[in-house]
Amino acid sequence: ELGLDYQALGMTTWRRRDMDRGLESDQCYYIAHEAIVREKEEIDLAVDPPPDLAIEVDITRSSLDRLDIYAQLRIPEVWRFDGEDVTIEHLQEDGTYAMAEMSQFLPVRAAEIRRWIVDEDSSDHVTWCRRLRTWARRLSRRLEPRPL
Repeated sequence: ELGLDYQALGMTTWRRRDMDRGLESDQCYYIAHEAIVREKEEIDLAVDPPPDLAIEVDITRSSLDRLDIYAQLRIPEVWRFDGEDVTIEHLQEDGTYAMAEMSQFLPVRAAEIRRWIVDEDSSDHVTWCRRLRTWARRLSRRLEPRPL
């Protein structure tokens, strides 16, 4: 709805040969680097950029220890959902993550994401999707450049 190019890689296992560890994100996306990986059959993190965004759902396990692996992989943004709250974390220069109010890749705040996945009635999935698309279209119009 925002007209952004992106590459969704879903539940992908990420490893680097120089690391002894890896992980599988619940969802991951290339947004800023989408054009670089668009036609690739295989992504090699030794030469290709990491995904821009990883999403972790922490309902049955904690992803806190997984943040260290994400940091080693240099994934710039991680969204975490624990069944109640959504946090957005940005990778810092020192290799740690810090909580942020807003995504650096999408014009959305953690509170807005939480609203759509926790507070909004999603019992009728089709109606929920329509409401979400309407919200995204309004957001997109607000982001369009205004003529001078």
